[in-house]
Amino acid sequence: MSRAPEPRPGDILAALTELGAAADAKVSGGDVYVLCPYHDDRSIGSFAISIETGLNYCFACGNGGSFHRYLMAAQKMSRTEARRWCLSRLIATTESERPDGTRIEISEASLALFTSPPDEALRDKAVTAESCNVLEILWDPARGDWIFPVRDPWTGKIYGWQAKHGRYMSNKPETIPVKSCLFGFGQVPPGAQVVLVESPVDTAVMRDAGYTAVSSFGSVVTDAQLALITERAGSLVLALDDDKAGWRATDAIWRKPRPIPVRVFNYGEFDYPEGKDLGELLDRGIRWGKDPGELPDHAIRWGMENLLC
Repeated sequence: MSRAPEPRPGDILAALTELGAAADAKVSGGDVYVLCPYHDDRSIGSFAISIETGLNYCFACGNGGSFHRYLMAAQKMSRTEARRWCLSRLIATTESERPDGTRIEISEASLALFTSPPDEALRDKAVTAESCNVLEILWDPARGDWIFPVRDPWTGKIYGWQAKHGRYMSNKPETIPVKSCLFGFGQVPPGAQVVLVESPVDTAVMRDAGYTAVSSFGSVVTDAQLALITERAGSLVLALDDDKAGWRATDAIWRKPRPIPVRVFNYGEFDYPEGKDLGELLDRGIRWGKDPGELPDHAIRWGMENLLC
């Protein structure tokens, strides 16, 4: 009787096959897409795993991390079981999960490893150095990652940071409570109108356009995050991404009791917007959309100056 071949060391696709998770997987470029184990995911398309590194991220709920964290969620393995499973196949685990169980201590001094974002990165995201400085958006020169510090909303104590490289995000350490924090919350004046966006870098996009924004670190917005907004802000604008995950989250928030006025960013009609999220729009687009002369008479202008609801 022949035995099934052992997976090659570090082979993520073989690992997923061994786990029975590859039957409906979709491979695109250097990523493999499977159902997200961190939320009630019913269709493949939002949760990507890097075939090269095993790093993963869900664009719907904002969770992700190393491959061993995926095992813990998807296969219900303990932390020790997941680490051993990965190590036996030469699949990387995160630096914060050392064999002796010790954790990396996070302090203000930890941020000294990072610098201001370089000009090329600023141009790529169409944000200014000034807004990045005010919002404390940093850069990891060793890895080429965007760095978004995660702080206690009220005391400002540093919990850690979220690192973003290309399409992948990871939390350092993995246990930081991103879903009870809001990026940019410390910059919200009491009683102000605040715009809720998904990506931390979009808080800088909105600031450059003249608006105060906070990020939920993904399209899933928790009650704890909404409570922070209603405690500090005078009104809320929902500007989550113009995609299925963003629509679901916007609808869920809209159905909740609203102690402060809530409106929705108008991405527009007739396919006029330049992109599906605020980071892909020009300042003019964020405010108004197309110039009036470019619109048919029956079209509704969209943007912050013509909010829905």
